[in-house]
Amino acid sequence: MLWGRGWQGGYGAARMTSPDDVAPGAGPLVVGAADLIEAMSPMRREDGTIAVRATALAMSAGALLIVGAPGSGKSGLAAQFLRTEKAGLIADDIAVCLQGSAGPIVSAPRNAPALIELRGIGLLPVTLAPATPLRAVVFLSPSRARLPETEDVTLLGTPIEVVRHPYRHDAAAKIALWFVA
Repeated sequence: MLWGRGWQGGYGAARMTSPDDVAPGAGPLVVGAADLIEAMSPMRREDGTIAVRATALAMSAGALLIVGAPGSGKSGLAAQFLRTEKAGLIADDIAVCLQGSAGPIVSAPRNAPALIELRGIGLLPVTLAPATPLRAVVFLSPSRARLPETEDVTLLGTPIEVVRHPYRHDAAAKIALWFVA
């Protein structure tokens, strides 16, 4: 984690105990496959937003959340996209999702450092991209099938498309083509 206040309660968060944990008058905050929800580790914040363990990118078609286990390659995949200059970093390690008029919007937590943590390299300065409407989620995990069925996660009441893909040398190119299709 990049910053000291910690995931266990900083930033006004209360850990969700199940996918059915709801805000007053709202539907479920996150609904989807159990392994995906576990990787996202959603936490409701006092301001009504949800913090998730993810690296978030702003791309021309919208925001892309990259989720996966620690060390799965979230920041490494983001670096591949940043290198092509076809994406901007919204947040590394923790992203905040809030309800917009057309669905979830992804932003960096307030006071987030303008850094990306690259395993084996260290912390590198970046310019953070502004809040962006969420378009899709990449779950860095083994794919369930060669030609998988479509999958989605419901975030703040909105279904969001998910692709499962292991982190490999070709992941950024394949995900970029999928993202704009």
